[in-house]
Amino acid sequence: MSRHLVLSFRFLSPWFHGRGDEGVPEWPPSPLRAFQAVVAAAARAGTMRAARSALTWLERQPAPLIVATEAVESSTGYRLSVPHNAMDLVGKQWSRGDEGNAAEHRTMKNVRPSRLPDEAVVHYAWQLDDDAEPTEPLISAARGVVALGWGVDLVVGDGAVVDGASLAALSSPLKVWEPRSDGRDELRVPNIGTMDDLARRHEAFLSRTSLADPTLRPPAALSVFSIVRYAQRDQRPAPEVATFALMRLDSDSFRAFDTARRGMAVSGMLRHAARAAAERSGWSEERVRSTVLGHGDGDEARLVLVPVPSVESRGTAAETVGAVRRVLVFSTDPRSGETRWATRALSGVDLIDEKTGEVQAVLAPTSPGDRVMRRYLTESSSWTTVTPMVLPGHDDPGGLREKLRHTKSAAEQKALLERLSKRREALVRKALRHAGLGDELAFSASIETREGGFIAGVERASRYAVPRHLMNSPRLHVKLTWPVKVVGPICIGRGRFSGLGLFAAMNEPR
Repeated sequence: MSRHLVLSFRFLSPWFHGRGDEGVPEWPPSPLRAFQAVVAAAARAGTMRAARSALTWLERQPAPLIVATEAVESSTGYRLSVPHNAMDLVGKQWSRGDEGNAAEHRTMKNVRPSRLPDEAVVHYAWQLDDDAEPTEPLISAARGVVALGWGVDLVVGDGAVVDGASLAALSSPLKVWEPRSDGRDELRVPNIGTMDDLARRHEAFLSRTSLADPTLRPPAALSVFSIVRYAQRDQRPAPEVATFALMRLDSDSFRAFDTARRGMAVSGMLRHAARAAAERSGWSEERVRSTVLGHGDGDEARLVLVPVPSVESRGTAAETVGAVRRVLVFSTDPRSGETRWATRALSGVDLIDEKTGEVQAVLAPTSPGDRVMRRYLTESSSWTTVTPMVLPGHDDPGGLREKLRHTKSAAEQKALLERLSKRREALVRKALRHAGLGDELAFSASIETREGGFIAGVERASRYAVPRHLMNSPRLHVKLTWPVKVVGPICIGRGRFSGLGLFAAMNEPR
């Protein structure tokens, strides 16, 4: 029977302030964060010498399973007034007899924590191979942990060795995150040498200044750790994506394109750039035609080239969809290597207007963890189009709209509208299946359709430029709601290979 070491931390308040790289909200807390908290607890208790071998053993273990409650980033935050380590200036003023004011040396810090449910908890589970593993010092140190995240993120720590059945029972009401190559949560994990690096950093902190040399020497940041991708166990496998920012040629700033009127132009330039890159890479003409241009028989993997509108904040809670400043590329076959190829081959490539021959933007690689990209690549139960979806068929083959114009009976109008709505829903479900989301997600989705958008900044569907062969096809804005969370990107409909029918995650209720 399998056995696991489980270190657990129960939060005493419904907030978590920890952030990952680039200030991205982090949940669940990374295994490295838990490891550092356990190391600090052992040092504070004076048991570091006894626990060191156990901690060194722990850093050599594979990345653990994480079992935790879910969290949602708060839609509003607050500001803190924080001293910025300039008290030496105030001290000099005081030593001269001047009236130094410490309040003048502060900066404002924006804080937006993640909201946790009541009795939030996170468990880290490492599988044990035999009975000789040094678990007791780790359990003892975990019971001394008082905070996980910021200092205000107070927790009660504990630990135990459990069997597989007990771990499964522990996981049943919670969510399980597991290391997975297609995971979107990039979490820091200790590896060989992390313990030594923490010790070096602590020594550097203690000697950062001295009476002999008052010069401040801040310790170097922790650098010995690994980045591991995590995904929820029940999460739909998401395709690997290549993400790029559109930069100006003459400055280090974004190049913005109007979403409704120039989105298709961006898609066309991106496809032209991908075609040229594929030809330079030695792709056969047949492969270029099928994978990049989509002129194959339909069975081959194909690149989806998507202009990405920015989702911008307006005030404390409101947000709007703005211009296109980014693009993402992924393949219809998650197992293919085309996406990794695109990351390499399109980096630094110019987007050129085919009519004028002028460079319009430069593709600069960016992180999928970028705040805007996260709205398209995260997981959510509610999604809405930021570009209209082109329906995979006619939504009014029986002339229902014409009948609506000529009837005056309220009951008949209601019946006709219901038939039209059901026809549209059937076409959306068909598009979901075509995009590879599967029958379960296609038939469990709650669907709303309309001409206008569901989020500010989105224009009426008829105002968006579309490829010539789709100009007479019906297009609508769509809102999808599932009983479970679904991971992006979601791009469906006949125009999905050019970025039409792109969905963004809606703000979850706080």
